[in-house]
Amino acid sequence: MLFTIQLIIILICLFYGARKGGIALGLLGGIGLVILVFVFHLQPSKPPVDVMLVIIAVVAASATLQASGGLDVMLQIAESCCAATRNMSQLSRRL
Repeated sequence: MLFTIQLIIILICLFYGARKGGIALGLLGGIGLVILVFVFHLQPSKPPVDVMLVIIAVVAASATLQASGGLDVMLQIAESCCAATRNMSQLSRRL
């Protein structure tokens, strides 16, 4: 019964945060964690450092691409690949 109450609290926090969008999702997820720790006296586990480092690396790489204009180049290449694929699919339909 206690697990069900805890699950409902976390889901309410996450769904409400998802409806608000943006930073509210992380903030309300943290509020749900605070409720579990201080109200239900659950012990939090270690943070997933590897996952956080991967997220930081991806954000840094995308920021570098955006600042240097590399993102625009990648989008142009992707558009040309999509156009080439579209032309090939139209050619195969004619055959």
